[in-house]
Amino acid sequence: MTYPIGRSGFNLGAVMIRPKKQIQAELHISGDYAKSFFGLLRQQKETVEQELGYWLEWEELTSRQGSRISVYLNDVDPEDESD
Repeated sequence: MTYPIGRSGFNLGAVMIRPKKQIQAELHISGDYAKSFFGLLRQQKETVEQELGYWLEWEELTSRQGSRISVYLNDVDPEDESD
């Protein structure tokens, strides 16, 4: 599922990866300037992660016209509401 956030080319995404028992939340950046915007955000990586209090996956997706910044929750069963 993707959710627009009011800025062209930026979306929030939520993904369940059942075989790996993971849930992923991501900021997906697409469009002509995706790599530039991603680079600007990555320059602030330490500050962003420090303020959030956890590490992020910074994926430039060089084979595509887009990039994403993700966090994964591991060892969860998306079908189990108690997780």
